[in-house]
Amino acid sequence: MKSVKMVTSVFVISLLVAGNLMAQRGHFRPDSLATVTLTGKVMVKTITVQDTLRHKNTVVVRRMTRYLLDTDTNGIAEYELNFGPAWYKPDSSSALRPLDGDQVTIKGGEPSRLTRDSLKMVVVYEINGNLWRDPLDAIWNKMGTHSNDRDHGGKGPKGYGFGFMHDSLTTVTVSGKIIADTTFVNERFFIDTNNDSIPDYGLNFGPYWYTPSSGAIRPEDGESVEISGGLLNRNLKPMIIVYKINGQVWLDSTIIGKDLGGCWIRRDSRRQSKFHSPFDPKSFVGVNPGWAGGMMGNMMEDQMYGQVLELMPCDVPNGADEKVLAAFEVSLFDQYGNNTLLKNGMRGNHVNFASTAQVQLHFNDYQIRYGNFTENNITAKYWDNNSNQWVEVRNAAVNTTENTVSFQQSTVSNLIILTAAQTVSAVEDQNAAVAESYQMKQNYPNPFNPSTVISYSISKPGMVMLKVFNILGKEVATLVNGNQAAGTHSVEFNASNLPSGIYIYTIKAGEFTASRKLMLLK
Repeated sequence: MKSVKMVTSVFVISLLVAGNLMAQRGHFRPDSLATVTLTGKVMVKTITVQDTLRHKNTVVVRRMTRYLLDTDTNGIAEYELNFGPAWYKPDSSSALRPLDGDQVTIKGGEPSRLTRDSLKMVVVYEINGNLWRDPLDAIWNKMGTHSNDRDHGGKGPKGYGFGFMHDSLTTVTVSGKIIADTTFVNERFFIDTNNDSIPDYGLNFGPYWYTPSSGAIRPEDGESVEISGGLLNRNLKPMIIVYKINGQVWLDSTIIGKDLGGCWIRRDSRRQSKFHSPFDPKSFVGVNPGWAGGMMGNMMEDQMYGQVLELMPCDVPNGADEKVLAAFEVSLFDQYGNNTLLKNGMRGNHVNFASTAQVQLHFNDYQIRYGNFTENNITAKYWDNNSNQWVEVRNAAVNTTENTVSFQQSTVSNLIILTAAQTVSAVEDQNAAVAESYQMKQNYPNPFNPSTVISYSISKPGMVMLKVFNILGKEVATLVNGNQAAGTHSVEFNASNLPSGIYIYTIKAGEFTASRKLMLLK
């Protein structure tokens, strides 16, 4: 989260909404937003802010537009409408941003926190019935011609599998400025190579939980970078799958390969055919010889094209009642480009091979921290469209050292998930009576990058200790250690020197102690 400073006192109001403005790029979790529909009159306000880029000694001055919504016709706004960055516009509808005074109906996601000027916020999904954005879109999978036929309600009919319907990758190197949409944790990045403020290429950094071993990090909006990667000329804007950023390795190009992790499975093959996630070769399906033999022979094609893609856990059809740690979409295409694992155009079908298939699924520590999961009771399940339920894989082997789940079975499903136990996040008040006059609030913003503000109230003057610990209990920062007057206090926590993850901040003031979790996302 960037620090925000006002350029001139003419725009005093912008100080009140600084946290909200940055929330326009604020890494919202789509699965944490409550869906609401609102009708009202739009109020458009323009302000100026000064923005400091993370990791760079660079200041950028921006003109930003606020879209406010008056729902009860009293001339006072109750909501802030988050349309994303100023340059954003939908690529699959003709929806436009509203004008001052427009009467609109908005469908969107409402975060639990308020803006700093006490307005409710709604991240816009639809305006007047037209699509604005799909909050659950796993955009890193959009590398082929089958990818865009999604129901923006989040449970797309055709999924993301694109099979062999893509062109070959050409390695390119480009330089320019980043244009970023970081409204959600599943960020979207573009690069402007000719300095006209218009994106020239989309940049594919993989799923938002992907982190390279090189230590390279995702860029910021406005940052000058050099990108090397594989160019895909799609029917939308050309996309570069990032191999290097500023000379640091992001993704080994041999992992992607010419088939983007997929491969042909041939009937007469005498060895196993293995296809894997484009961004993680540890997540794969291996199909053994004889897969189409016996009674299955008349039902199978001579050859099929296999593909594994990783989904957002909250984007899995019928997954609402499951504690999904990781999710995968498996596709098997016939030689005409039809996905045999779709049924009536919908995701969730399965097939039974004549021989067993080897399946290995990989998860990482980021995914565990993100959902407050533990490594206890990790289970693999596949969707059975005959019984319309998730079926547990009984023989799955869980390796918590390698973070893999492996199993063999003849049933291959379009949808496979990993589930696990979750920890409970709560405020720990050790003395309820004392807590009535003392309070520690949830940090804002949360998740954050790299700074957040922690506010608390104490009813009596005295010694206050406020510390931050990592998930292993190691102290990483002391924010307050001294006597303070009674009242409400705020302190900034800057975590620019810490890795992404969940941290715990704890306050002790007199007999009052409390702890809360915060999440750093870089």
